[in-house]
Amino acid sequence: MKIRRHHNRSEQERTLRYPDPGTVEDLVVEGLTDHLATMAFSPEYWLQHVAIKLNHIEPILKRSKTHFGRFINRFNGESAEYITIDGMALIQLHEVLGEALPLSLEAKSQYDVDPHDLIDFYIRAKKILPQRTIKIDVMKAASEKLFAYLEEIGVSEIPLNHDYHWVMKHKEAVDPTKEPELRMLGQLTDNYDAMNRLLKDQDYRTTHDFVWLATLLDYIGHNADDTLINTNQPKS
Repeated sequence: MKIRRHHNRSEQERTLRYPDPGTVEDLVVEGLTDHLATMAFSPEYWLQHVAIKLNHIEPILKRSKTHFGRFINRFNGESAEYITIDGMALIQLHEVLGEALPLSLEAKSQYDVDPHDLIDFYIRAKKILPQRTIKIDVMKAASEKLFAYLEEIGVSEIPLNHDYHWVMKHKEAVDPTKEPELRMLGQLTDNYDAMNRLLKDQDYRTTHDFVWLATLLDYIGHNADDTLINTNQPKS
């Protein structure tokens, strides 16, 4: 991985002037900033931190493939040649992969790295880190509890205020390093019909129906409270 220390304008200006001890408030803020910068990430937050960085550079890399795109990048002051990342994240990255650092890094400093190298390291680290699992009995029990709560508060049905919703490819939806593209429209009524078909046909079962169910649960989660409020309002 190609790594070089990142120098922003404020850092360069500080090297050209006499040292300024600053006020007490400045020293406190600086100390707190240094402390936060050197804090180690948990594996989940570390991956999230790197993914956010890659998400930011992804449209810049796309634009760099065309002449006009490169002009836009220059106009915005953005570069597809490097991505800036915290020293602590880089240190942890190499520790996870069991690779030696190419140079001595300071945890509180920032460094410029080749985005393609960071993408490669991110993919490799993601495969190494332990993955959590979803227990079906937990999901079933939680779902039953939530639906029982709706019944307790008197919500037996929820008006369908809108039908269409955006759909994206699953691989894009779960890849935090790239912006997903909204490719088509789905219909909640179609998904609800699929649930009714599932109940009526004893021989019909498919795990993909969880996808249709998920869109309906998302709608319920965003609209159940409004339904309850409207139900409890006195009629004029």
